[in-house]
Amino acid sequence: MPITPRYHLSQSNTHLEIEVNIPHVRVSTSSLELVIVDGTDLHFHAPPTYLLKLILPGRVLDEEAVENSLTGGSVGIAFSEEQTEKSLGNGSSNRSGGNISLIQEITNDGNAIDSNKSDTGAPNDADAIAATSESRSSKKSNSFRKIWTKEDLPKMKYDPERNHGTLIIILRKEQDGFWPDLDLLGRLQQPSIKKNQKQGESFKPLENENNKRIPGRPLVQVIYKSDCDQYADEGYRAEDTNNNNASVTTPMEELLSINSQHCPTYGLFRNFSNVFRDYAREGLAHEMLECPSPDETVASAHTCDENIGKDHEQIKRLQRIQMENDKFDGDRYLTDLYIMDEGDMIFDTATEMVPHWSVKGEQEKLTKAMQNDGHSEVIAIASKLENLSTADESIAANTNQSDTPNQASFFTPEESHQLATIPPSSNNHHQLTPEQHRSAKLSLLDLLFSYVYDHRTTDGDPTVESSWTIMILSPSLSWLEDYHPPYDDIPNVLRWCIRRSLIYPYLRSYDLAIMVVQDVSTILMKGRRVVIRCLLQLRKIMEKSEVHYLFNKLYVDPLIEWVQKIEEKDIQDFGKEVNSILAGRHKVGKEECTETFLLDKQFLDMGLVGLEESMLMSSSDDDRGDDEEEEHNGDEESRSSGGFSYHDDGDD
Repeated sequence: MPITPRYHLSQSNTHLEIEVNIPHVRVSTSSLELVIVDGTDLHFHAPPTYLLKLILPGRVLDEEAVENSLTGGSVGIAFSEEQTEKSLGNGSSNRSGGNISLIQEITNDGNAIDSNKSDTGAPNDADAIAATSESRSSKKSNSFRKIWTKEDLPKMKYDPERNHGTLIIILRKEQDGFWPDLDLLGRLQQPSIKKNQKQGESFKPLENENNKRIPGRPLVQVIYKSDCDQYADEGYRAEDTNNNNASVTTPMEELLSINSQHCPTYGLFRNFSNVFRDYAREGLAHEMLECPSPDETVASAHTCDENIGKDHEQIKRLQRIQMENDKFDGDRYLTDLYIMDEGDMIFDTATEMVPHWSVKGEQEKLTKAMQNDGHSEVIAIASKLENLSTADESIAANTNQSDTPNQASFFTPEESHQLATIPPSSNNHHQLTPEQHRSAKLSLLDLLFSYVYDHRTTDGDPTVESSWTIMILSPSLSWLEDYHPPYDDIPNVLRWCIRRSLIYPYLRSYDLAIMVVQDVSTILMKGRRVVIRCLLQLRKIMEKSEVHYLFNKLYVDPLIEWVQKIEEKDIQDFGKEVNSILAGRHKVGKEECTETFLLDKQFLDMGLVGLEESMLMSSSDDDRGDDEEEEHNGDEESRSSGGFSYHDDGDD
């Protein structure tokens, strides 16, 4: 089976370059295959190992386009008005030079303007081109069109010494300009909206002149027909005769529909079912999840068939909350209540580390502080040491990078290869409802919370327990939770994540959980690329786990694909929503504050306020008892020594 090679895209205003790494392949002109379909679909095959399929965001030239242009087609490159005037120059010089006569302007009806006509019979060269320029100026694009040449054909250059074999494919863009989001390789794996619409139009049913569907007309020629097909045709004819819209199902389809009618669905957009029962090894669900029996429906006895799915989700959520309440250890929580003052190495490391999503901002803040203090020598040394940063910092070097035309340098080569090798899902993202998009954002929120918590507590270096930590903190992963907006909102999801962070992991600190929420808000407001980088690191953690690897298929890979498809502003606005919830905490204590902090301890339904008050009361009682005991001991000592006072009367 062919594999996807490592590749890298770069572009100029006129050309697109694709660097494909194909090591250990014998390269020749007859062995490499490059096919461009419709100017956008690129297929590259280096047999027998590598196969690359890309759907480009714009059109490029292929051999057919150049050939049509040379033989009188209508494909060409647009020149600006400045280039036109510069090429025309003075009218008399153009007539005498004769260079303009070599260029033919293709009109809309396909006829070329003859530049050899005499002055008496028709307009000459410059007049014809000037007239064409005036007609073009009335349209939106004031431009001339030039015949493509052989120089514009696709080119391939092979370098055997670069990474053990690298092929560079150079393609000419049909229209000049920069294409955005070339570093989001997942966007190049699926067709665009227009292509989906064209495919949908090509599969429309046959209609007659009255716009009515022609019944019983086959789309293919029947060569051989069995008895079963004959019975099927009779069924279809009966259906069309009776105008019955019910679909004809086979016994096998009916059996499958019965088996999957009440089967629970899970995963992003709920595209999976029976995964743990039919495909996973025995016992994996128990090791992988906290949710018992994920492929069995739980419903009350009074639930009708059509409400079984909804009732199952409600009962499963109640079971999760009840299990959390049963596992909550109040004494363990109180032990970490003042961990910030008492000092803990892991807690101090988690709170003091500078993660990759905020490295550049911290460096700029430090440099500005140094400049104010006048430490020019320190600034010079720090600038020299920028290239000696850690792996986490080098990854974050472009975190705050703006949307420049060439975004190909944002991700590292390893991250780009991960994006390229993630298999596209069957989801049609253009047909998702607003509720499904909102549900995906809420799932992304709890996954980012669990990732950030593990990233801080491990100092950016994942351990063998990292996959379990991420799973147990995320309701989407541990219980296959599916969110239903508008009933489920951001405060609810964050409260559930904070609850689990106070029940399961090693550090059970409310202050640390709020810091994690702030990090999640920062990641979201920085845009898609920072979010994708976090998801890629989470994916790598799960991929190395012998138990939790299946989460990549269910949630992480679809999320990475979905984030690449949505707009940058959607993610940033979602991050601002999360940040607005945190703003209520900073206003607490001010007289003019009327906003309630929705993530306060009292809203977690864990009795934390009562536990802390009881601990304070017991500690005050202990202190009072210690004071009374010390006072009592002092009185006893004074009474015991009162009758034995010593007086020195001298020798007299």
